Formats: sequence, structure tokens, C-alpha cells
Amino acid sequence: ASQAMRAPAPRVERMGGGGLVKIVMRAVDQLDHFISHHLPDLATALFAPLGVAALLMLLHWPLALVTLALPLLALALFRLSVATDANREMVETFGGMKAEMSGRLIEYVSVLPIARFFDRRAADQSALGQIIEETHALEARWVAQALTPFALHKAILASSFLVILCLGGWLVVGGALALEHWVLFLCLGPLIADPL
Repeated sequence: ASQAMRAPAPRVERMGGGGLVKIVMRAVDQLDHFISHHLPDLATALFAPLGVAALLMLLHWPLALVTLALPLLALALFRLSVATDANREMVETFGGMKAEMSGRLIEYVSVLPIARFFDRRAADQSALGQIIEETHALEARWVAQALTPFALHKAILASSFLVILCLGGWLVVGGALALEHWVLFLCLGPLIADPL
């Protein structure tokens, strides 16, 4: 819609009413998709864990603290491991490489009509191929660097069910936790980590 507002009047007249309606309808569809899909997902990701945490705290606060501590520990360890100068530098390098790749791709595409006019089979792709290979190598290094912290993060999150099972079972046997509350902890406790 903003394209139509900034376009010169002769261009808008050439588009006609149908073209303008199409632009506006596309913009409305994008806004509708955001409102109907992304906002509910965001609200669920934020408020569901908070509600579950509050319920678990009401049922048995010591077990709830352990249940909440595991996802927070996993998140903290992951953030500390990726919040390094090397990772920041890699993010900046990756952004620069993506910008350079976009520029080279635009250059390559702009040369194609000229190459076709002179009946050449293909334009020179060496510069574009080189930046694609460099970007791929950087992505591979980045994945290798983040693999161990990510695996540790996921292992801690996956162990939350086992911790709730063992600690809750011990509390049930000792009479400190009701069986039905333990079942709720087993069902709801691991859900706290879902947005992570």
C-alpha cells in the first residue's frame, strides 16, 4: 500500500483500480495474517509458562522452584556460551557477507539480459559463487561453534521431566506432595520450557 502512495500519479493511473485494489488487499492480508497468527502465538509463548509457573508455585513451591530452575539454568548457560566476542564478530561478518552476496546477485541478474543479447550461454558467476562458498563456510563454522552449547541446553531441558519424576516421586513417597499434584507437575512442568 505504501508503494502506491509513493508512486507517481501517471504510474498509479496505469495501474488502474484493479491494481490498486490488489496492492491494498495484499497489505490487508499480511496484516491479518500477523494479527491472527503471530499475536496469539506470542501471547501463548509469554503467558502460558507464567500461568503454569504460578499454578505450580501454588501446588508445591519447592518442587516448582526446581522445575523453574532447570529451564532458566539451560537458558543462562546457552546465553553465556554464545555471548562471546567471537560470536558477535561472526554475526557481523555474516551480515556483511549476506549484503555482499545480495549485491553480487543483483549484479549477476542485471548482466543476464546483456549476455542473452550477445548469445552467451551464461554470465560470469565466479564472484557470486565465491561469496556463496565463503558464506557457506562461515555458516558451517558457526554451527560447529554453537553445537556443544546448544546440545547442553537441550539436554538440560530434556532432563526436566526426569528430575520432576524422581524428586516428585520422592516427595510423594515421603507424604510431602499429593499424587495428583505430582501428576500435574509431570504434565505441566516440562511445558514451561517449550518457548525456549
